[in-house]
Amino acid sequence: MIDETRAASEDPVFADMPAFRVGAAAGLRPLPTWKRAADFLFVQVSYSVDALLRWRDAHPVELPVYAGVMVLASAGMARRLAATIPDIDIPDDLVQAVERDQAAGVEAACDQVLQLRDSGAFAGVHLVPLSPPPRTGLVWPSPSTPRRAAFTPETSTYSAANASPVH
Repeated sequence: MIDETRAASEDPVFADMPAFRVGAAAGLRPLPTWKRAADFLFVQVSYSVDALLRWRDAHPVELPVYAGVMVLASAGMARRLAATIPDIDIPDDLVQAVERDQAAGVEAACDQVLQLRDSGAFAGVHLVPLSPPPRTGLVWPSPSTPRRAAFTPETSTYSAANASPVH
């Protein structure tokens, strides 16, 4: 299927388009051989940087790999994810923190992005959205921007300059 998708770029209909790039999703388990032929990989969400780094070390590939990051919005969400996603690692201390303060899930996701960036093991992250997003402050991971900006489910983009939503 990967070869067929790449071959589609040779169709005259796509003459003025860039060549298709094909990605594959990977769970935190052995990587099937056929997925190594992709142009990039998206690794499943994990709330443990250590688990993601162990997976990356165990499955070296010469293509960009993006780690899955998703805000943990509630303890109920943690239970649902644990029941439906094999190999997901949700630390108890994160679940307890989110029970006390929903913003803890946003803080943890931003910290995870920074740790993954600093590890050098991944080409980046793929952010898995929540629907609807939690009503918390958005934490900006850059040291040069304000730590919090306004955030509501109706907000589509954010302005760190004045810490207010931009619609």
